[in-house]
Amino acid sequence: MSGRLAVLVLGMLALSACATAPVVSDKKIDEVVTPVVVENKPAVVEDKGIEMKPVVDNSEVLFNAPKKLDSEVILAKYKVEMIKAVEGAPYQSTAAATIPAARRESPDPVDWKVQVVSYYDFFDIGEIKIAPYQGQRLLLLDLRIEGMGASPSLHRLAWDSKTGKLTWLPNLSDNNPYTYEHFEVIKKNLDKKFTVKTLESPQFITLPDGKNVAQLQQWGMGIRLGLAETDSKYGYPVLGKVAFNDAKLGSVYFSESVGGCLYVISIDGIISSYGYDPGLLDEKSSQIMKFSDGTMTVFNTEYSQLVHGCGIGMSCYYIEDVKAADLVEIGKTSKGISLFEAKDRKQIVVKDTGTDADLDKLAPFRETMPATVELNQAYENYKSMNDFLTEVEKQGKPVVMTYDKFLATHPVLYWKDPFGRFAGIIRNDVKPAAECGKPVIYLYPEKTTKVSVKVGIDEFTKTEPAYNNGWEVMAEPSGKLTNLADGQNYPYLFWEGISKKQLSMDSGFVIAKKDLAKFLDESLVKMGLNEQESKDFREFWEPKMQAAQGNYLLISFVGTREFNKIAPSDISPKPDTLIRVFMYYQPLAKPIKIAPQKLSAPERKGFTVFEWGGTSSDGWQTK
Repeated sequence: MSGRLAVLVLGMLALSACATAPVVSDKKIDEVVTPVVVENKPAVVEDKGIEMKPVVDNSEVLFNAPKKLDSEVILAKYKVEMIKAVEGAPYQSTAAATIPAARRESPDPVDWKVQVVSYYDFFDIGEIKIAPYQGQRLLLLDLRIEGMGASPSLHRLAWDSKTGKLTWLPNLSDNNPYTYEHFEVIKKNLDKKFTVKTLESPQFITLPDGKNVAQLQQWGMGIRLGLAETDSKYGYPVLGKVAFNDAKLGSVYFSESVGGCLYVISIDGIISSYGYDPGLLDEKSSQIMKFSDGTMTVFNTEYSQLVHGCGIGMSCYYIEDVKAADLVEIGKTSKGISLFEAKDRKQIVVKDTGTDADLDKLAPFRETMPATVELNQAYENYKSMNDFLTEVEKQGKPVVMTYDKFLATHPVLYWKDPFGRFAGIIRNDVKPAAECGKPVIYLYPEKTTKVSVKVGIDEFTKTEPAYNNGWEVMAEPSGKLTNLADGQNYPYLFWEGISKKQLSMDSGFVIAKKDLAKFLDESLVKMGLNEQESKDFREFWEPKMQAAQGNYLLISFVGTREFNKIAPSDISPKPDTLIRVFMYYQPLAKPIKIAPQKLSAPERKGFTVFEWGGTSSDGWQTK
C-alpha cells in the first residue's frame, strides 16, 4: 500500500519462538455453503456512466421532492411534554426514565428552540396512500447528534397535519439506542408493523456479473437530496463514480475513498452501504487452500482482514494500492476464490534501528513495488512487536523469524473483488497488536464528590493510578483528583488497553503534515477540549504524528456514541455531560479521498466527564 505501514490489527498475541508454516487444524471443515436468497434480481443496466434515480412506486406513498418543513410547527403538539423531559435531565441519557428525582424537582430552564427544536430537521417526502395513515404526510427526520458521529440518526414518521400527531415508524428508521429525552417523547407513539416496501433497503443486491451479491452493511449513512449536493449536516459518504445501474434501485456508486463499499440512494435520499464478502473469513463457511509449497491454511481461523488500531476499521474492506501486475496468483481456495501474493518478494534491506527515517528508505519503491513494500513493512512491524510483548506480557524476548521463514507463512495475501480491486488479509500469528493509546479521563463535578469510574476494555496494558477493578477518587470542580487507594493527587485517570471490537471509519480529514499544528488548533476547539485538555492532547500526540513517515496524515475522530461500543464506561454518580473523543491517524505518502467529518461537541452542563485518546496504523507504542 502506498505510504502505509502494515495496518494494525487488534488482539494480543504470543509470537512463537519457532514459528513455522501453518498446519491445518484436525477439526472437520464445513464445506456446506448456505445459499443466499437474493432479494433484488433485476437486470443490470449497462449504461453505467449516467446516474439513474430509483424506480418510483407511488402505490403506497405519492412521493414528492423532499421539502424542508418548519420543525417548530411539527413539534408544537409535544412542546410541553418535551420540555418536561429535558428539564433537569442528565445530558445525553438514553431514556427519560433515567432522570433522577432530585433533578426533576429542581429543573433548569429550557430554551425550547435551542435545546429541542434545533435538533430536528424535518422533510416532507410524500402523501401516504395506505391504511392506517392514509392522507397523512410521510416525513423524513434528520436528528442532530451531539458531538461526533460516523453517521446521522435518520427516521421516518407519519404526520397528521390536522391534529399534529406524529407516529414513529421503526421499520423505516434508525434504531440506535443512544438518543435524547425529548425524542423519547416522540418515539412513545410508534407503529412496529407499518412499512413502505418501496423504501425498504434490500439485504442483498446482485452485482453485474450476475452471480455475486453485495450485502447491506449500514442503513442511513446520510441524506442526498438531489444528485449534486448532500443536505445531511451530520455525516455522509463521498460518492464516487457510478459502479453500475440497477433497473430497480437506480445507480449503485463506488466509494470515492479507500473503502470497498458500494452505495445506494433511496427515493427520499437516504444513503445505504453494501459490501461484497468473498467468505474467506466467514466462521460458518471455512475455506481451505493448499499452497504451491505444500502447506495448507484455514482462512477463517488463521487470517484476519487488514484493519486499523484499537478497533478502527473501514466498512466493508480496505482497497489496497496494488495492481494485478504487482501480484502472482498462488492458487484458489476450496470455494474457487483466487488468492495472490506479491510477485517480487525480495527483502528491501534498511538499517534496522526502528526509526522512521530508516523506514522512509522504502519510499522510492512504493510507487513501483507496493506489494513488495507491504511485505517488508509487515515484517518490520512484526519484528517491532518484540519489545512491546516483552514489556507488556513479561514473557521474555521472542525469537524472531528470518525474512525467509516469514515469507514461508504466506503472511500477506490479496483477493480480488468483482470490480477488479484488491483487498488484503494478514496471518493472525504475525499481525501486530494495537492499543487504545493513552485515553485520559478528566472529572469536573459541581462540588467535591466521591466518584467511581470503570472502563469496559478487553485488557488493560497500563493504568495510572492502579485500576484495581475500577478507580475511586475524590474529584474537585477544578479537575483535581485524589485517589482513595493511595492518597495521591492526579490531574486525570490514565489507561491504555486492548479492545477486540471494531468500529468503522469512513470519514475524516487528509492533511499535509506541515498543517498539523493549525489543524489540531482548530479541531480540538470544535470538539470541546478546554485549554489544559488541548495542551495535554497535543503534547502526547503531535510529536508522534510529526515523526510518522510520509508527508500527509489521514485523521479521523470517534465520538462518545461510537467509542462507547468498544470501551464502555461506567461512572457513578452518572455525569450530566459525557464527552469522549478518540483519534485515529494514518501516515500517507500521498493524499487520498475520504468523506469530510463534522466536528462538534455538546455543551458542558453539570457534572462533566471528558475523555480523549487515540491510536494509529503506525507502531507508535513500540518507539
